[in-house]
Amino acid sequence: MLGQGARGLRELDDAHLIMQRNHSAALEESGGNRVEAGGGCCQDPTMGNQFLASNSFGYRLTSFGPATEDRLDDDHDAVLAASFVVVERGGQVLLVFDRWRQHWELPGGAREAGESPRAAAVRELTEETGLHAEELIFVGVSSYETPGEADERVAVYRTTLPDEHPDPVPLFEPDAEIAAVRWWRPGPKPEADNVDTLDAVIIDRVLAG
Repeated sequence: MLGQGARGLRELDDAHLIMQRNHSAALEESGGNRVEAGGGCCQDPTMGNQFLASNSFGYRLTSFGPATEDRLDDDHDAVLAASFVVVERGGQVLLVFDRWRQHWELPGGAREAGESPRAAAVRELTEETGLHAEELIFVGVSSYETPGEADERVAVYRTTLPDEHPDPVPLFEPDAEIAAVRWWRPGPKPEADNVDTLDAVIIDRVLAG
């Protein structure tokens, strides 16, 4: 989901990827929980620190909460690297299937040089789904611990697609990065639907308001 400026995991070398998988295996073997979408948190038994969720690459969602949009780039320990968008329609959320990570995730990605978080959200949503939505609501910021890299923050936006709006799913054209898009109804076990566990927690909290 993240890495080297957010969604840059495809650029990691083989050794780094092996390290991430080993970290994930250590979590699973230890019996520690990896997701607590209902508002609680988990604990990494190998590190002792708490987090909201972790995924198969060893990335940890450490917090998600409100923020002031026009101050997102103020001095902070972790860079605001990317923007994600929660597109909701009738209780379902629009997801994209990333070819490299081989799972469903929220549309979004890294900011370009000089680009605002909002502009990045609009651009990435269009690039990955074909959906153009100018009326985005800023929800908050998610923070991540990334193995072997600097911590990152991501601006999260949401929009509700009206019933009369054309469904972007049948209009989608696959590209080198995104293989498909789908509507997903959130449930208690996102991993059963091959949905990124970090994004599932964000979706749960955004829809809960």
